[in-house]
This record gives sequence, C-alpha cells and structure tokens, in this order.
Amino acid sequence: MTQPIATLTEYQDWLRSIKQRVQSARLRAALAANSELIALYYELGARIVERESVAQWGSGFIDTFSKDLRQSFPDIGGFSPKNLRYCRAFFRFYCDPEIWQQAVAKLSETNWPGVDAEHAGLVAQIPWGHNILIFTKCADISEAVFFPYTFDFMALTSYYIDLLFYHVTLKCYVVVELKNSRFIPEYAGKLNFYLSAVDSLLKRDDDQPTIGLLLSRDKNNIEVEFALRDMNKPMGVSEYTLTETLPDNLKGAMPTVEEIERDLQHLHEAAGE
Repeated sequence: MTQPIATLTEYQDWLRSIKQRVQSARLRAALAANSELIALYYELGARIVERESVAQWGSGFIDTFSKDLRQSFPDIGGFSPKNLRYCRAFFRFYCDPEIWQQAVAKLSETNWPGVDAEHAGLVAQIPWGHNILIFTKCADISEAVFFPYTFDFMALTSYYIDLLFYHVTLKCYVVVELKNSRFIPEYAGKLNFYLSAVDSLLKRDDDQPTIGLLLSRDKNNIEVEFALRDMNKPMGVSEYTLTETLPDNLKGAMPTVEEIERDLQHLHEAAGE
C-alpha cells in the first residue's frame, strides 16, 4: 500500500523549508508587498517543478501541499491547488527548461534565477492576476509585453492608472480605466490627464500617442459624445469608443469591450483563488 505523502519524512522536511520561506516573505511583505509575493510564487513554482522531477510523491502531491500550506497559514490566500499550479506554470514560462535544475539551486542566492534581471524587475511590478493572464495567453517571453504601472516614483502619488499596456504592433501605450459606475464627463478629463502624463513621462520619441479606454458600468451616448468631442487624444468609452471615437487605423488592432471584460473576469477569479 502506498504511504500517504504527508507521512513521508522527506516530504515533511521539504514542507518545513517552504514554510520558513513563506514566513520570511510574509515579514518582508510590509516593505515590498507585490514584488515579494510575485518572487515567492516564482520560487514556489520552481520548488514544485524540482520536486516533481526527483521525488516519487504521486499525482496528489500539489493537493497535499496546498492543504498543508493553508493549514499553516490560514490568513494567507494564494495556496489553493489551482494557484499552486499557476505558480508552476509561472516558473516554467519564464525559466528555460534546460536550466531548471541550476535555477532551483540558486534560489538561496537570488529571487529570480533563470530570468533576465531587467525582465524580472518588470514582472515583479505586475499584480499576480495580471501575471496569470500574461503567461497563460502569451506563447513566449517576447510576447509578454503587458504590465500595469503606477505613478508613485514620478511624484504623482495621488494618482493610479488602473491598467497600462504596451501594444507592440501599434508601438504605443494603452491606458485602461475601470469604473464600476455610470459614466460621467469627469472620467474623460481624468483619462485625458493620464494620457498626457504617459505621453510626457513614458512615451519614447518613436512611440505613437497613447490610447485611452474607459470601461464604465453604464453610459449615455450623448454625454460621452460631448465629453470627448474636443479631446484631441485617441480615447473611447466602452463600445462607443471602439466604433465611433478611435481612429479607423486603430480599429481591429485593439481588443473589443467583450474581450477585455472577459479577461478581467478571468483575472478576478484567478486572483481570488
């Protein structure tokens, strides 16, 4: 009869080391919340890949691991079987399979073994739900070009962009504002402010003007038309912007409202695991 994973001494020793790592990350999280969490998920993915390659713990390994972590850290989310499998996929996406073992061996020296330092810096800034969208939808690292951005380091500490993309084909930034309420004209002014800020502070000389998309729960087309009529930047509100406001050369190159809403729903569901 196969011995349960949880009773194996080898597994318990390995689990103990993971718990110590989680506890350490938990203490440092107050100083660097998102980056430390993303680094922890990368390490968990690496540890899982390494154990699966050398240990004979069977198909129930991740479920058992999830149960033990959640019992040890009941106030910390992100240890569901589904999310641990995302952690595994996260590591596999960014680390070359040929150097997996070498990368795991260097985990005690660095947070991101096997990942280019500049790329690791960008990945660490992205919320976990957004990271999931990237590595589940992109074919390779070269396509992983989407990363949110905040204005903290630019001294605009009172303002936060909801989502910021960089569109490789169009060569421009895309600002997305999410409003869980009916559209009001003031939203257009704030979006225009963000577009001006990104154009001034992030846009390179060879980039195209930044595009703005505003998704609100409801809208009045007349209000939207008046709010956007004298705006000279490419922006739109829900379906109205994609069919009426965006220039013809941008239509078809941008996702539809339905596609964005579907991805956002997936993001929220993944982040809540």
